[in-house]
Amino acid sequence: MGGVCLSLWLLRAPLLAGVARVWIVDDALAQADAIAVLGGGAQFRTFAAARLYHAGVAPRIAFMDVGLGPEERERGQTVSGETRLLRDVLLSERVPEENIVLVGRGETSTAEEARALRDWAVKSGVKRLLIPTDYFHTRRVSWYFRKVFAGTGIETRVHAVPMRDYTPDNWWQDEDGVISFQNEVIKSALYLARR
Repeated sequence: MGGVCLSLWLLRAPLLAGVARVWIVDDALAQADAIAVLGGGAQFRTFAAARLYHAGVAPRIAFMDVGLGPEERERGQTVSGETRLLRDVLLSERVPEENIVLVGRGETSTAEEARALRDWAVKSGVKRLLIPTDYFHTRRVSWYFRKVFAGTGIETRVHAVPMRDYTPDNWWQDEDGVISFQNEVIKSALYLARR
């Protein structure tokens, strides 16, 4: 038993890196009709979307109308601070206003965002949608968007966005990396249970 524990301890880095690489979905980049910016990651998803836009991957960016938080509702706000931030970052990154579109009506989950984006994409004639998101969010996004978009003829592709503080090779050494991976395993299990 002690030998097994010692072996696992000595092999922890390659084992944990391997787990991350199996978990992460990173579809090959291909020309798309739009890039989708989901809520909950303005500090990296929005910048990644702007980089992809400027690289010519897609001619427009759809960003989410993120639901109001409790304090925002209490203050009587009509637009969430996160929605404003997503828009402001895209504009500050020189994405022309005419090439960004607000989608949804106060979405508060990946599931709601997927349905809102599906409805928008169908109406807008989108045939391929690219979704840049953080490493560990990719698996749930990939699975759920493909499920929601099934039968529409629209292809969804997920792009794993590099994180500033951790990589797939060292995520367990960073608190945010551990929390992100743990949260996504739990959320993915919940999404699968709701099938």
